[in-house]
Amino acid sequence: MEHSLQRLNAAQRVQLWVERITECRSSGKNVRTWCREHEISEKTYYYWQRKLYQQMITTAETVRFAEITCQEERVPNTGATAKISLSGATVEIYPGADTQMIRAILQTLRSC
Repeated sequence: MEHSLQRLNAAQRVQLWVERITECRSSGKNVRTWCREHEISEKTYYYWQRKLYQQMITTAETVRFAEITCQEERVPNTGATAKISLSGATVEIYPGADTQMIRAILQTLRSC
C-alpha cells in the first residue's frame, strides 16, 4: 500500500514539473527570470528538465511492435481498414484517416 502511495506522489511530482517546465518555456522569459519570479532554484529546474528528458528518451526506447493479423471472418465489415483492440478499448481506422490522428491514437493506446 505504501509503495503505491509513493508511486502516486512521484507521479504527481512529475506532472507538477511537466506543468512548470511547460509554463516556463511558454512564458517568453529566460529560465533565470522565470525561476526567480516563482521562487524556484535554477538548479532544481534544470534537474527536473534533465530528469523528464531522460524519462522521455527511456520511454521512447521501449517501443514495442506487435504483429497484427487480419481475420476477416471474425470482424464484421464496417469499412474500416484496421481495427485495434487493447485494454478493453477498440479503435477502427478508416481509409483516408489523418496521419496525425493515427499517431495520437497509437500514442494514447501505448500509454494504457
